[in-house]
Amino acid sequence: MSEKQTTEAAPLTEELLKKKEADLKTKSEKLAQDREDFEKEKKDFEKSKGLAKGSKSVTVFDFEGESYSFSEKAPEIINFAGQKFSRQELVDNEEVLLQFIGGRSPLIIKN
Repeated sequence: MSEKQTTEAAPLTEELLKKKEADLKTKSEKLAQDREDFEKEKKDFEKSKGLAKGSKSVTVFDFEGESYSFSEKAPEIINFAGQKFSRQELVDNEEVLLQFIGGRSPLIIKN
């Protein structure tokens, strides 16, 4: 005849329970941070591809009395000098805009 083997789990001590709880809390916090980072990255990606819902970008603007517009190939988010600028942010930043216009960027057309 075969003998039945029963194994019982050893009861956890309070110290082990606290350690497991701390580990779970740490993992939960990391997961929440990863989710937040993912959502931010997703939003940035959608903006850069012009897919953000309800986004109306600046296309025509004035600079020093002249009318300019963004070319059709200009992305919604423009990387410049290690920073990302929306079209509106670029128009609002006179120093950066001057570099684009003065440097005859193909992203900006004089009307």
